[in-house]
Amino acid sequence: MRWGAAALAAASVLGIIVLAGGLLLVADGLFARSHERRAQASLTAARVELQAGRTGTALADLQRAAREADQASRLTDGPLWHLGGHLPVAGDTLHEVAALARIVADVSHQSLPTLATAVRALDRGELRRPDGSLDIARLQAVAPAAINADAALAHARTQLQALPDSHLIASVAHARATVVDDVTRLSSTIHGAALVSRLAPAMLGGQGRRSYLVALLNPAEARGSGGIPGSWAVVHADEGRLTLERVGSDDDLGPSPRNPATVPAVDLGPAYHQLWGSYGGDGRWLDATIGTDFPQAARVLQAVFTRATGEHVDGVVALDPVALDELLTPLGGVNLTTGEYLPPGKVAPFTMQELYSRYPSFGLDAQRKEVLTGLTTMAFARLTQSTSSLAPLLAAVGQATGERRIKLWSDRPAEQELLAPLPVAAAMPTAPGPFAALSVSNATGGKLEYYLDRSLDYTAAGCQGDTRTATVTARLTDTAPTDLPASVTFRQPEVPRGAAPGDDRLLVTVALAVGAVPRQVTLDGIPLPRSDYGVSVDHAHSAVQTYVELPRGRPVTLTVTDTEPTRGPVQPSLVQPLVRPQTGREDVASCS
Repeated sequence: MRWGAAALAAASVLGIIVLAGGLLLVADGLFARSHERRAQASLTAARVELQAGRTGTALADLQRAAREADQASRLTDGPLWHLGGHLPVAGDTLHEVAALARIVADVSHQSLPTLATAVRALDRGELRRPDGSLDIARLQAVAPAAINADAALAHARTQLQALPDSHLIASVAHARATVVDDVTRLSSTIHGAALVSRLAPAMLGGQGRRSYLVALLNPAEARGSGGIPGSWAVVHADEGRLTLERVGSDDDLGPSPRNPATVPAVDLGPAYHQLWGSYGGDGRWLDATIGTDFPQAARVLQAVFTRATGEHVDGVVALDPVALDELLTPLGGVNLTTGEYLPPGKVAPFTMQELYSRYPSFGLDAQRKEVLTGLTTMAFARLTQSTSSLAPLLAAVGQATGERRIKLWSDRPAEQELLAPLPVAAAMPTAPGPFAALSVSNATGGKLEYYLDRSLDYTAAGCQGDTRTATVTARLTDTAPTDLPASVTFRQPEVPRGAAPGDDRLLVTVALAVGAVPRQVTLDGIPLPRSDYGVSVDHAHSAVQTYVELPRGRPVTLTVTDTEPTRGPVQPSLVQPLVRPQTGREDVASCS
């Protein structure tokens, strides 16, 4: 009887201890989650500030994130918490909270503050010399901090991927998703910064002078890489000093006995020639950017330029008026050679819309192009001679690069290999996995893509077996007004019966997953005969290509149904940088 009473007493004491431990665990957990939420919010704020170039504010956010994450780590590091981590079901959540606190603390404490401090020092004016050139030695000094931060974030991503993502309470699952998103975005940004810090010194002429061809693309007349190449410039880089050697228009690089448009300027292989060669994509300046892969487009631009001028360039930079607007906005806009002032946000509509109204006929094309070359000269001076803070300009570069509006290619293979994975390379991906991309190229010679709305929907469900059915739906709408000049509504080589001014015609390319097999192509629900569309391969991706007549004001829907492999993770979408943003939705099950 005494043993029974003793056992009951012992069980009661043990129950009280367990209950007390459970209450302490719950209390610690609540306090830890409170600190962790504040740490996550500060980390998110730091990411946004770093990407915007506001390094001072980012440092303060990182310090707050570190303090809060430290508190959360201390509360989740005791023996009671470790014991709770072995509990069924609840243990996963407790383990996740502790792990997230450690990862946020590591990211906030280690390399990011060092990198932010280094970048902030450059932003104080230490990078720019009095003559406006860039101090390459100071730029090189940032490289170790950028490389360390890159490695730390890569390690954090690996840790996050190893954490369980099931059996979690909703708030912790949401916290995990937030941390994964922040660390992934930061990792992408810092990885790019680390590579740029390695590449920039040499590409800025630190190891000998470089020459770059800068092409201004006009997406009002669409091409696969963005827009038709128009004005251009040659820029020299020598010991961090950028100089504008000369500017020109597309007329200077047009067909001539020395530069025959019908003869390829560069051999990019049979697959490229089959897909784009018949459109002049390997021999004509105006069609050099018809492909979706910018490294290939850049090689054509370089080759055509060299064939026409006899000059060699070490790389190609391409940007469009929207990107130029984004770069000039932090500097307060730009003055033209005519004395006219373009305020922030006005460069794009001025170059792609207003100039065609001022010079409405082809007989006035020379005057319009003269204004554009003058704008190129003045914009270059504004960008290279400004003494304003570099942070807003760098943030604008990051934004335009992320939109694929600023693109860069180097003819040095080792440099291009480092550039290739970055957004600035604007390269067509080649990895297997669910993928769909839409690109359009103007087929009339007009400038109606300034008014083009487009969307792309991609659906693929089920992971049973090696393949599944996918549907890619592109919707295109020409919203052009009725009072446009002839230079905008121009059509060549022929105008179909019933077409009216303002109607557009596009070469539409839909890229599918690697290994996909198109089964049916419909236009407004009506199946197209096989003779009305082509199927090719673009960087291992199946590609369906057809011409689409686009009456003004009436939406047109092109749908491709295919059979695609289920292997591989969902690949990032490749969005063509036109004037208006592309919309759409993706409902794709990842079978990886």
